Amino acid sequence: MVQRFVVVVTDPADRNSVLLRSLEYEFENEAHEILNYILTHCAEISLYEKEGRREKWNYHLKRITQENDYEVIASQSFPTQKAAETAFDLTIKTLRDFFEAENFHLVEHILLRPKVSPRERSGKRSSALNSDAVDILTVIAVAKGEITVPLQPKSTTYTFRILNTKNECKTNWRLTLNKNDSEEIVIVNENFIFYRHLTHRMEQIQQFGSNRSNYLVEQNADGYYIFRLLDVDRTLAESKKRYRQQEEMEAELNSLITFFSHEQLPVSYDPEAENPLVAQADPYSFQISILIPDWPAKFRNKTFKHLLEKTIYMETPAHIYPQVYWLDHKQMREFEEAYKLWLEELPQAEISNTEVVNNLIYQLNELRK
Repeated sequence: MVQRFVVVVTDPADRNSVLLRSLEYEFENEAHEILNYILTHCAEISLYEKEGRREKWNYHLKRITQENDYEVIASQSFPTQKAAETAFDLTIKTLRDFFEAENFHLVEHILLRPKVSPRERSGKRSSALNSDAVDILTVIAVAKGEITVPLQPKSTTYTFRILNTKNECKTNWRLTLNKNDSEEIVIVNENFIFYRHLTHRMEQIQQFGSNRSNYLVEQNADGYYIFRLLDVDRTLAESKKRYRQQEEMEAELNSLITFFSHEQLPVSYDPEAENPLVAQADPYSFQISILIPDWPAKFRNKTFKHLLEKTIYMETPAHIYPQVYWLDHKQMREFEEAYKLWLEELPQAEISNTEVVNNLIYQLNELRK
């Protein structure tokens, strides 16, 4: 018998009531691809098609093909038009509730540290202790010759400069971004009447400036390269400096992105110096894993993802090292199954069931590869 894989969306109040069923697929990864598509595009009403007559009413979910045509990937049939319309509304609501839910899991590694207790010896004097094999978390590898040090001082620093001028008894505010406290690199070609609008623009520049895709590079009539920082189609700021070489401008952009991102910088490794990553050899102490779904609408926005990760690293206490993982639906389901069993086991005994702990450690180790 040939095994087939299918994606089924059911009514949360009645799991026997099917709202949407995909085509059958020979391979599991094909079904997971369809599931991710459904979670990503379920709110786009234009991708659904309704049809019906007499005793058969259907709605279909379509996706565009490489030939710029549409193909049906999931459908459901009902005996009456009213039943189909009611089910369709419930399908959209169910999927929207799922893909708009924004949450995450946090695992403290110290709770996974193996615990040892005395075991009963067997009757023979030479017998070893009866013990379970406890898996351990893997140590994250660090490339030879490099050490990752959070927030190393950067050779290039940028500072916002706020100027105010009075015009007809009104105060106008202007904003620039200076390099090393002197050279103006970025300017905002707007006058702000309210100071709070200026500070809001500063926050926007910091947020959008950490993502390369938000920069638009252009070449002016004189052949110089310039760039603009965009929020979709709106210009937040633009370069005041003109660059003769594109490589010089790209280096400036990378420096700006690094500055706004607070990214970790590699530094040369001195074998004789004290290794600041010695704590990494212990995968349990002062470490946490944060597991976030990648399908909610806001979490699919690259700029927001970058901002969220940066916020986690900046706001986590300095003595704790956070590890952030973005999980698709399959990864999250496998993790949550193991995590739920572990949470239920945790308060039951001083030493948790080895199989339950090992199952969770296996899932975390798979993510850490």
